[in-house]
Amino acid sequence: MTKPNWIKIQSLPPLSPVKIALPLSKSLSNRILILSHFCRISENELPLLSDSRDTQLLQKALYSNSESMDFMDAGTPSRLALAYFTATGRLVTITGNQSLKKRSIRPLVDALILGGAEIEYLENEGFFPVRIAKKMTHFPEITIDRSESSQFVTALLLVSVLFSGDKHLYLQGTEHSNEYISMTLQVLQEWGIESSWKDDVLTVFGGCLTCPHPITVEADWSAASYFYALQAIQPEQSLFLDGLTSSSKQGDRALSSIFQQFGVESRFETQGVQLQFVHIKKQNLITLDLADVPDVVPSIVVAAVGRNQELLLKGIQNLKYKESNRIDVMNENLQGFGWQLVAQNDHDYLLKQTHIPQEKINIKTHADHRMAMAFSLLASKQPLFIDDIECVEKSFPLFWKALQSCNFEFNLSENEPK
Repeated sequence: MTKPNWIKIQSLPPLSPVKIALPLSKSLSNRILILSHFCRISENELPLLSDSRDTQLLQKALYSNSESMDFMDAGTPSRLALAYFTATGRLVTITGNQSLKKRSIRPLVDALILGGAEIEYLENEGFFPVRIAKKMTHFPEITIDRSESSQFVTALLLVSVLFSGDKHLYLQGTEHSNEYISMTLQVLQEWGIESSWKDDVLTVFGGCLTCPHPITVEADWSAASYFYALQAIQPEQSLFLDGLTSSSKQGDRALSSIFQQFGVESRFETQGVQLQFVHIKKQNLITLDLADVPDVVPSIVVAAVGRNQELLLKGIQNLKYKESNRIDVMNENLQGFGWQLVAQNDHDYLLKQTHIPQEKINIKTHADHRMAMAFSLLASKQPLFIDDIECVEKSFPLFWKALQSCNFEFNLSENEPK
């Protein structure tokens, strides 16, 4: 078992102004990779894509001849690849680490089997690893439960372009992450495939997949969330986030309006967005419905703790099914700061201060990149230790360099601090 690679983080007086180079969107990159492979675009002709580990794993899988693929903890790439290889008849084995093996794939597998495929579970029913034993032969009318993940829907939408005629998906289950489904439909439209979404019925119309020119990938709004949070926690900071646009396909663009309630204003310019803190009257409680933007919840939570602002967070129950159970992991780490997420019902949580903070705080990420990046920002309040610095490679490999540019200082240690 690999020993934790602890890092001590502390914040020095903020530097101003700071320009942050954000990674390219991995969500858009992953969708574009699948469609590029459909169109037989060679690997050396691919557009500039995200440098995230997730996207690199998907690219490696698509362009290799291997009969076995290890996706580590990459939930979206593994699910997209499962649908893609099944639809194209590439009979491979797909596996991952223990984190991935805990994330359900049954709704997606059931849909693919309904289309004539044969897929074998190699360990536990409903979970990776699996072996594709027979190609999908047709695209049936599918009813898909999206309660656990919108990725099931996106995977089916992307492979639907391989089949002629109009295709229908009927959505069931708790409504959440709709913006990710909308992103997929917008990308398909750019590649010549029209669709409609009425109530819970998605229709992908028959058409010819056409590669757009040029293919471009936006900067990642999810990655921007950490610096929106930092701007809220350190009002005297001045941050410019390179490459963001207000017309983005990404649902996390909602950050620009969400963070207004924390006093952060966004001024969109040609090259990106300038953040600025404006003094606002503190509210006793801010209520936010975050069902469509689950990836930015950790950033919002740490911003609230840094601003001493209680929140009612609605629609965040699906955080239990990410790389870690993010509700539990956030609560484990919030404990040190004296805060907790208190369940109000199955979907909503109250973030409030419950006890006196600890003098020494050790953050345990559970190998979850968003836990590492979000909680590191609270080093602006007091020095802290984090047990895994490498997990950020999943989505934002240069995160620590970006944070260092904001005058954060790092010291490495192999041993758990006492």
